Amino acid sequence: MIFFVILVIFIIFLSRKTSRQMKEALARQDRALAETDRALKLSKQSLKLGEDSNRVLKEILETLKKQKQSE
Repeated sequence: MIFFVILVIFIIFLSRKTSRQMKEALARQDRALAETDRALKLSKQSLKLGEDSNRVLKEILETLKKQKQSE
């Protein structure tokens, strides 16, 4: 009888420990996903800024070419 009581207590303890570990793992996963989303947004912003910079530089180059041709 005592063996079964100890077994039940052990199973309850193990179940709680597993549940706690799973909650912690899910919380870490949520934080990692949030960081990934943030990194993705920053990458998109960086890409857009690079495209804008390239566009402006091309416009400057075209303007300089036109000025050189008109001289």
